Amino acid sequence: MGLDAGHGGGNIGTAGAMGIAEKQLALNMTLLVKAALEKEGAKVITTRMSDVFVDNQARLYNYRQLAPDLLLSIHMNSSINPVDVKGTANYYKYPFCEPLNRFLHNRLLETGLADFKNNANFNFILNMPTEMPSALIETLFLSYPEDEIRILDENFRLVLTEKIVQGLKDFLQDAGK
Repeated sequence: MGLDAGHGGGNIGTAGAMGIAEKQLALNMTLLVKAALEKEGAKVITTRMSDVFVDNQARLYNYRQLAPDLLLSIHMNSSINPVDVKGTANYYKYPFCEPLNRFLHNRLLETGLADFKNNANFNFILNMPTEMPSALIETLFLSYPEDEIRILDENFRLVLTEKIVQGLKDFLQDAGK
């Protein structure tokens, strides 16, 4: 299992009104998901375990070399419209990645976050490999004040973690049919 914590180092990603950088929240979420998956017996490969910059080409190269069965990249979204744009979204490039993203997205919707959809044909570099199913998880919008308040709550991050793990289990169970 490959887990990518979005951004890092000098690349802060986005930030909400409270000023917490996406890179910090993405790393925190990734470490929570890593711990939960390892508790389930999964072998997890991560892009980063601390606040360091890793070039996107290097991320792609490393995952292609290490060849995990699945690849998740965890982020928070942002919009110039902090009033109306909110919710959780998944993004993927190729149709074979749709089931993984659908199962993850359906579980994330169980948190009560708005539906910003499961989106196809997305050109993110970690959605490019065809060697493994991949998912870009935009957990929520840091630019939307209510979403930001939720992600700053450690208990909510644990709920998101649980839903990501459940979504992965759903996908693997379905793939095993």
